Amino acid sequence: MDKQTDKTSLLEEIKALEERLLTLPDNQFEERIEIRKKLIRKRIELGQTINI
Repeated sequence: MDKQTDKTSLLEEIKALEERLLTLPDNQFEERIEIRKKLIRKRIELGQTINI
């Protein structure tokens, strides 16, 4: 895969994780934390700025 394909797939993964986070009930703390960890890792891999 080339860089553009990698970037596109990362953006798709980030979007899917964000959508999952929005649909998850508030009482699913552990899963919400895991999704946020994955989102941070994907954004760092993509080179996005992370505000914590």
